[in-house]
Amino acid sequence: MKKIYQTKLEEKGNCFEACLASLLEIDIKDIPSYKKNWYLKYNKWLSKYDLALLMVGSWDDCEDKDKLMPNVYAIVTGISPRGFKHSVIYLKDEMVHDPHPQNGGVLEMTAMIYIIPKEISLKEE
Repeated sequence: MKKIYQTKLEEKGNCFEACLASLLEIDIKDIPSYKKNWYLKYNKWLSKYDLALLMVGSWDDCEDKDKLMPNVYAIVTGISPRGFKHSVIYLKDEMVHDPHPQNGGVLEMTAMIYIIPKEISLKEE
């Protein structure tokens, strides 16, 4: 992961794009900005990298979340201390990058979004 910071701030910021750029290690200018139907549009855009987004709710309700939560980077969404929707990057249950200069993270996780291979083949052995 390469830490890339958002270039637009406030309510219509580009924190999600900065998180994608950080995880893909590409320039933020190369990340499209989708606000409506963003999940479907980003999945279509990521398909050129043979990748896809997988969104899950928070792991907070899991009794053994330390055992269940994968040890991979995730884009975590929630409300920032500034009162806006915000995205940051976590590794397991620890924030490792906030693309906003105030570095306040999110107050509560609403979803975790993983970048996964577009096609996963399960082979019988």
